[in-house]
Amino acid sequence: MAPSTGPGDTASYFPNATGDQWSFNYTTNETTALSPDAIVGVAVNGTKIVQGVSAAVFTRTDPTVASGGSDQYFYVNGGGVTLLRNDSDSGHRLTVALRGTLSNRFRSVSARSCSRA
Repeated sequence: MAPSTGPGDTASYFPNATGDQWSFNYTTNETTALSPDAIVGVAVNGTKIVQGVSAAVFTRTDPTVASGGSDQYFYVNGGGVTLLRNDSDSGHRLTVALRGTLSNRFRSVSARSCSRA
């Protein structure tokens, strides 16, 4: 998990407020996909306690997969952004081992440049 302080997301660029939503064009060559391309949506649908902290619930609506989508749980603090759980990968050994790993511990900056702290 990200430390409590550090460069983190000090400008609040990571969209984790309840009600935040976006969509994007998605293309895959995965042979199990129901469709090779689709518009995928992501919405922040509240919070849930995961690993003892309040995590933002990111719900992905994905017509390319049989389940129709999945939830991911992110924790954002002064030290960074941590992916705490990904429901779509619950059976994968590597995902289970990596839960609670740091996703972003560098300063989020404008799209023109990026620096690592």
